[in-house]
Amino acid sequence: MKQVSKIMWGVVLVVLGGVFALKALGIADIDLFFKGWWTLIIIIPSAIAMFTDKDKTGAIIGLTVGLLMLLGCRGYVDFALLGKLIVPALIIIAGVKLIFSGAFDKNAKEKMKTMKNVTGIRHCSAAFANKTDDCTNQTFNGAGYVAAFGKLDSDISRAFFERDVLINVKNVVGTVNITVPDGVNIKVISHSLFGGVTNPVQNSDANVVTVYIEALCLLGNVEVKKQVNNYNAGTNFNF
Repeated sequence: MKQVSKIMWGVVLVVLGGVFALKALGIADIDLFFKGWWTLIIIIPSAIAMFTDKDKTGAIIGLTVGLLMLLGCRGYVDFALLGKLIVPALIIIAGVKLIFSGAFDKNAKEKMKTMKNVTGIRHCSAAFANKTDDCTNQTFNGAGYVAAFGKLDSDISRAFFERDVLINVKNVVGTVNITVPDGVNIKVISHSLFGGVTNPVQNSDANVVTVYIEALCLLGNVEVKKQVNNYNAGTNFNF
């Protein structure tokens, strides 16, 4: 997804540079600073996120707000009416997200409930700070991570797994990085606004352990990173 994002941003910059060149050469008289041009700062990143983010809630909200503000600047929508519509629109989008996420992830949620009372769960928080939770050569039974205006790095790539595990993340304007071993499945349930979970792991029936990640992100991101070729370097799937 990162590669797709880079390509799309590259296309945007090429087009923008081309427009500037055409205007400088007098070939085309294109006014880049049209009325409401500043809304593109919201619209373009949100549109790209629609294609690159797995959790598209933030992108949908950003795109909706950006387009409504552009219409308001162009005189198609009254700003007084626009101000009244934005909050209901955000509430509707959030409600639809909760309805559909609950419908499609029912099995995963039931599985997660059984793992929330497991003993030996790790807890780590990063508030206005950087924290690291290194689980090398330790049995990993799950974790609860909280990041608030901070960064938290979790490394479970060389931990020992005895069963499926749950990682619960609450992230407010922060960053959480979770490095997992090769050979595990990742199942994500994300409730996010202007944030989300990036997961590059391809699930396989050959993998015997599933790491469930339940994330609540508000202006925060969770990134799953895969440590390749370390199955024999400490990670033990003991079933």
